[in-house]
Amino acid sequence: MARRSYPLSSDEVLIPFSPHARCFFPDKTNKLSIINKQNIINATWKIARKKQNCIIKESFSPKFEKTRRNEIQRFIRNGGEIKCISQLSDKEISSSYISLFHSRFGGTLPCYEYDNLLMFISHLRELMFGHVLFWDNKPCAIDIVLKSESSCNVYYDVPNGAVLNDENCMKLSPGSVLMWLNIDKARRYCQDNNKKMIYSIGAFRPEWKYKLLWSVPCKVGKCLC
Repeated sequence: MARRSYPLSSDEVLIPFSPHARCFFPDKTNKLSIINKQNIINATWKIARKKQNCIIKESFSPKFEKTRRNEIQRFIRNGGEIKCISQLSDKEISSSYISLFHSRFGGTLPCYEYDNLLMFISHLRELMFGHVLFWDNKPCAIDIVLKSESSCNVYYDVPNGAVLNDENCMKLSPGSVLMWLNIDKARRYCQDNNKKMIYSIGAFRPEWKYKLLWSVPCKVGKCLC
């Protein structure tokens, strides 16, 4: 219920073990992160495992990165503006996200209630990360990226993004531009702090093949208790 009321993902469970830790996990779950494969003895990532979670690739080809940079420049040349999400108030983030979510999905997918989203953002503001795109002086793309950090990893989690469904705006690839800006910022942060980046964009399904451009689908593990 909480997952439907707030932008929380439940696609995998990542436990912040030391990279060298080996142990038995004393509880049941079928959504263990692939990152914990070396840590948990009583778990399997092979037997009867179908569910997959998409983790952003560790590197991209020079051609891919050049294409993304060109998209950013084209977006800016055509009236686009890039802002850090910290520049927006809690209310601005909430109202912008809901408006753009409805624009993207129409009535095919329910969005969060405004009061719930506002409360969520106000309580977890220090975990929010990334950019917001503006076009024609109005928000046109926003992702609620949550960032959690341990001594050796930084985990980024992204629920459904919200994008303006406008023909002229969509020609500028705002979703792709925002995705790359956030990934690149996360990557630079992890490089500067000598930490491993784990950037999740949620579950993989055959109809979501666009995720393969950015990520590697990884099977989630099951604890054998």
